[in-house]
Order: sequence, then C-alpha cells, then structure tokens
Amino acid sequence: MNDNVSANEALRYRRLSFYAEDVERFNEVLSNYLKKANATAALLIDKEGHTVAKQGFLDKLDTQSLAALVAGSFASTRQVAKLLGEPEFNVLYHQGSSQNIHITLVGERTLQVSVFHKNVKTGMVHMLS
Repeated sequence: MNDNVSANEALRYRRLSFYAEDVERFNEVLSNYLKKANATAALLIDKEGHTVAKQGFLDKLDTQSLAALVAGSFASTRQVAKLLGEPEFNVLYHQGSSQNIHITLVGERTLQVSVFHKNVKTGMVHMLS
C-alpha cells in the first residue's frame, strides 16, 4: 500500500479486505453509470457510512463525510418508514438549488449515492440506479 495513504484509508482497506477483488468491478460499474446518468459523482457505501467504491468529480467533495452523513440520514429515514408501517424506504432524494443527491438501497447493506446537477433529469438517475 502507498505510504501516502491516510490512516483512514488504510483502515478502510483492511475493513474491506473481503471486497478487495470486487472493488475494481464496482468502480467500473459506477464509471459506466456516471456516463449514462450524466451524474457528477457516484459512491457505493455500506450502511455504516464507509466508502466501498467511488467515481466521478471528487476533488471538491469530502466523500468520507458525505458517506457518514448519508448513512446517518438513511438510518433516521428507516425509523420514519417504520412509523408509517413500511419496513424501509429504498430510495431517498434531496434537491438543492444547484446539486441533487439520490440514494438507493442496494442489497441489504449498501447504498448507491449519486450526486448530480439540477439540469440532469431525476428520472434518468432513478431509472439507472
């Protein structure tokens, strides 16, 4: 592992050792998704808020904080779903003045997070997620 990798990144790699063979494939899928959906960035995170894979324009995006906050938001929304008699909501969407975020439950333990500009059609992002 590169000496420039932070302690957090090193912990992430150790924690995800059972994903190691799949991370390259996840990144390939996310890269293809970005092209088709015209999204800015895409992440695959676990429900605990750890990043598994990420693609896109990430230079100005604190992906560690985003992953942690999205996981927390998803967990609190799960409780709202239960109050409404739903086991869980599978999709969350937040609309901003210029950026939007779309979160989709993938399997039982992971979330796909898509960040996209307001000019991108939400339906396209939702359909491809």
